[in-house]
Amino acid sequence: MAITRSLGKSGHWIAVGAETRTSLAGASKYCAESFTYDSPFRSIKAAAQQLSREVMRRNIACLIPAADVSLIPILTHQETLFNGVSIPYPPLQIALQASDKRFLFPLAQKCGVPIPRTIYCDQPVRPGDIYSQISSFPVIVKSARSLFVEADRLVHGGVSCVSSREELRRLLAAKDYLHRHSFLVQERIFGTGMGYFVLLHQGKPLAEFSHRRIREKPPAGGVSVYSESTPLRSDIREFSLKLLNSLAWSGIAMVEFKLDRRTNLPMLMEINGRFWGSLQLAIDAGIDFPTLLVNSISNGAEQRPQVFYKPYIRWRWLLGDLDNMLLRCLKPDKSLSLPPLFPSRPRTVMQFLSAFGRRHTGYDTLDRSDMRPFLFELRSYLNQLSHDRTNDNASPLGIETTQQS
Repeated sequence: MAITRSLGKSGHWIAVGAETRTSLAGASKYCAESFTYDSPFRSIKAAAQQLSREVMRRNIACLIPAADVSLIPILTHQETLFNGVSIPYPPLQIALQASDKRFLFPLAQKCGVPIPRTIYCDQPVRPGDIYSQISSFPVIVKSARSLFVEADRLVHGGVSCVSSREELRRLLAAKDYLHRHSFLVQERIFGTGMGYFVLLHQGKPLAEFSHRRIREKPPAGGVSVYSESTPLRSDIREFSLKLLNSLAWSGIAMVEFKLDRRTNLPMLMEINGRFWGSLQLAIDAGIDFPTLLVNSISNGAEQRPQVFYKPYIRWRWLLGDLDNMLLRCLKPDKSLSLPPLFPSRPRTVMQFLSAFGRRHTGYDTLDRSDMRPFLFELRSYLNQLSHDRTNDNASPLGIETTQQS
């Protein structure tokens, strides 16, 4: 959504592609046209072919994948299906390396970037070998990738928190992707989530930004729903640029850390080599990454670095924040895997309500000058709630909202 609004306000003609006929960004007044393409979860090649036809039909000059689900098909078939179209992302191999935690974390160690204690699990996996290396619980089990390619289709990976050996045994037995692909078992790091965001051109930062996560969905950790711009921390900046330059990265990226509560040391979590969910916060604070990225295509070498922005500006994804509160209030603490000292249910409600009165807070989809995306999102949210109430197999709290650009 933030990409569409940013580039539309800059005077660019915008077309939005999605797997469905209606979409969040497609509802914006800045979207001139919208189209659909086949799901990469059925066929990566078919999705890329359909995207190519729509792009060529409209003579689109620049194509910006907003999520991994579209990024992989586009970069996979960039040379054969998107010849002549600017795609301001690194080559496929570099993008895949950045998103592969099995590759990324050993690279981080070589670069001197702090990481959680990690057990690397390659197939075929012997559960006994994993158990013998775990000194304490809880641990986080992460697939090496959030999306895997299997026979021309995408399949989901996942992240789970387990609190005991028995929980780990059940997880390893239940998740198919843990039988077919590499994964990591890491110590759980408690602390504040921090993000470093950058636009790189030939190793030179053209724009930089940082934020801290205040609330996430699910509450114990996930997508950001309430964040604040922060001054750049020199150690996080140094670690991030070391990693990205080791990858020969060019384009936009988010490097995510957690500040270890025990040491205040930033621990690497992942790299997102695409636009991120809280992009609007950077724009509100003064760093318009989408427009800067498009401008860098033609004059990146001459573009002056932009590092000055407003700190302590806040951003809120309202329906995601509502989910955070409802999950905290209606789900048992154990099922949420909450960290120590997590706010109580009454405190969570008060924090949710008090955010409405805070100055210098922007909202994700809610924009009085462009209301249709928020109304679209709200309608989808209410429909999901209604569906779950009538579905006997639904979970006790069946709420699902998503961020799209």
